[in-house]
Amino acid sequence: MWLGTDHRAGELALEIRDTGRGASAIDDGAGSGLLGMAERAKLYGGTLVARPKGEESLESGFTVEARFPLERVRPGRRTAPAQTTRPYHEQQEEKP
Repeated sequence: MWLGTDHRAGELALEIRDTGRGASAIDDGAGSGLLGMAERAKLYGGTLVARPKGEESLESGFTVEARFPLERVRPGRRTAPAQTTRPYHEQQEEKP
């Protein structure tokens, strides 16, 4: 597995690659892993692209790329800390 990060032009890029068997082109997408990651990236104004590595090379494996915009903070300007919440499964347990 390989993990890379890059920060340039107001953007944070994350790339994860593995050498496993990857997903097939006819994969039905019945899972929620990639969809969930794409939804979370979108919440932060980002994008997610996932594809079998074979589309770009002869190697097997899978590549996931996420990109997020970065805000510039002016000197002297403070930003609010991120709000923390309980894990999703704990929130669901409270619902009737």
